[in-house]
Amino acid sequence: TTTIKSICNLIIPEEGEIKLLGESNKKQKKHISALFEGTRNLYWRLTPVENLRYFAGIRGLGGAYIEKRIEELLELFNLTSKKNEPVNNLSKGMQQKVAIAMTLICDTEIILLDEPTLGLDVESVVQIKELLRHISKEMNKTVFLSTHDLKVVEDVCDDVIILSKGKVVAEDSVKNLLSKHKR
Repeated sequence: TTTIKSICNLIIPEEGEIKLLGESNKKQKKHISALFEGTRNLYWRLTPVENLRYFAGIRGLGGAYIEKRIEELLELFNLTSKKNEPVNNLSKGMQQKVAIAMTLICDTEIILLDEPTLGLDVESVVQIKELLRHISKEMNKTVFLSTHDLKVVEDVCDDVIILSKGKVVAEDSVKNLLSKHKR
């Protein structure tokens, strides 16, 4: 969580630096979209369509391309039938899908997700994991995932960095880390 907030310049690190694509993260905001832990990622009274339009508009995007992109994302996330329903009336799993779609509306290269499956039912977790694999593989996005759910890491991630007190304690592929720690 702290690392994601630091990448987004919401927290300024006391030491060290963050680089994205070889440059200071302060110059790279246009390359990232973020979903933070919790329920403050969307406007509850707005519909999924209105939320996606709003977050595209913040980045200066609109028009026919964004309207088409909204329809594509709603279909990908199986939210078309709920597109005009206030987010507040949607299930937590659907709300999380809208929030992840929000990170994709601007078509950034890097997607930062903080605990995207936290508090979701089993079916929603399975759907989110499938979507994350699709975003990474089919949409060719770098997905930076922060989670305590090791099953999500095992099922979704290729590479893992484990941090403890701001220090890297392990860095490898999921496959290699699992083989090193099997008994």
